[in-house]
Amino acid sequence: MTSSTQPRPHATGAARSRLDPALVERLTAGVGTSAEPVTTRAPFTGRPLAHVPQSTSADVERAFTAARAAQREWAELSPRQRARPFTRFHDVLLARQDEILDLLQWETGKARRDAFDEVLEAATASLYAARQAPGVLRTHRRQGAVFTASLRVLKALRIR
Repeated sequence: MTSSTQPRPHATGAARSRLDPALVERLTAGVGTSAEPVTTRAPFTGRPLAHVPQSTSADVERAFTAARAAQREWAELSPRQRARPFTRFHDVLLARQDEILDLLQWETGKARRDAFDEVLEAATASLYAARQAPGVLRTHRRQGAVFTASLRVLKALRIR
């Protein structure tokens, strides 16, 4: 763990009835959207919560093409380099957990402690993946199945 969290005074999701449009825009920046936005509603009140941009099939296809191209560069990185974004994600989740908890509560209507379980699980899984990646992704040499089977046959023939 490379960061610690300090409680900060803030207005919780329960204190605000609608997501800040600037926050929604920041969270959805860079998402290809051609369709009309949709209004999401608070689960308990049914009141409008936010106007969220929607993607079309063509938007998704463009995103897939871009991701496929980026994957080639990603594959060239060392396992340690590929682990870094997961460690960073862990740190950001914990550093911004109050904001994320607010979002989870607004969108799902969950109690804060139940929303915290989701944040903690995501942070833990991300850190675990980052720590395991160098060992799991490194090159491993293995004997081929044919070679191993051939050795067994040769040993069996010598015994008889």
